[in-house]
Amino acid sequence: MRRLALLICAGALLLGAGCTKRARPAASAATVAPQPQPGGRGICSAPRHPNLANQPVRAHDWLSLMARLELGRGGVFATRDCLGRWINYAAMSNACGSTAYAQTQPRRMAVAEETVIVRDLGDTTYLVWVITHRFEDGDGYGPLALARRDNAGLWVEAMGILRMHGDRVKLERWNIQNETVVSVSGERCNQAQNGQRRCERSTQLLLQHGQQLLAAPVVDPQNHCLEQAQFQLARTHERPVGSGVMRTFELSADITHDARYVVVEERLLVRDADSRSQNQPARVVQRVETKRLLQPYAGRLVTRQDSLWKRAVDSATRSPSATHSGERPE
Repeated sequence: MRRLALLICAGALLLGAGCTKRARPAASAATVAPQPQPGGRGICSAPRHPNLANQPVRAHDWLSLMARLELGRGGVFATRDCLGRWINYAAMSNACGSTAYAQTQPRRMAVAEETVIVRDLGDTTYLVWVITHRFEDGDGYGPLALARRDNAGLWVEAMGILRMHGDRVKLERWNIQNETVVSVSGERCNQAQNGQRRCERSTQLLLQHGQQLLAAPVVDPQNHCLEQAQFQLARTHERPVGSGVMRTFELSADITHDARYVVVEERLLVRDADSRSQNQPARVVQRVETKRLLQPYAGRLVTRQDSLWKRAVDSATRSPSATHSGERPE
């Protein structure tokens, strides 16, 4: 950690930036659109010596490119992005069917090699997520960039901000027709009271809009917002249905893509268990499968179908056994 901090500060001094003390918070990176550097490439750029052109890009190189670093108690902190915008957490609103996160603020954490997550896309292009904050539930938060390298150095093509589970993170770029979709998946695990380790995995989709990576809303063809493009890949819900019977809903999902669409495959298993009979196994009430097609268009994902979970579980007026278009009961 100390070696990384020294490398970061030394590199920043060479670039004329330096490691500074904390400054007064400026505009939030989550709310202000990036502006290109005058005479520069992309949003931000970091030159590299020609002798280093073929050398691997290290964590401190990405940090020097994407953030302004400040030396503080406990290490070096990335407090602002490369444009000087303060990296603040803004809780997502509960509009458009999104999951309402708790309003508690994450704690700022010192940067280290493990807080820089990089995916080499194989064409001198990279996806880079720098985790600058950590929530109590383990989620990470910080700037996400689509970056490039050439003989002159590194530069950021587009940038956004991301909150995601911090374990087993996977970064992907999908080219769907003329749109660029960034898919980020992560996992969060907890120890249950019975000693079992329970993990949940989620995927978030962002769309490139010029020099921004934007969290994509899912809308219908009339542009009515259905949900945010945040998908739990496994979730469970229980509710009583009378006479001592507990109904369990278990959903699993896969997020893929083809040449035209983001493809969301969902599978719902509904089971009833009689609490009065401990030895009787739960009875399968329904198995339902759906395949939703989401078309990226103008910063949105357009679909004709709502999520299976929302229709089967969240809606009080619909039965989980009802069959909808695109669903196949088993």
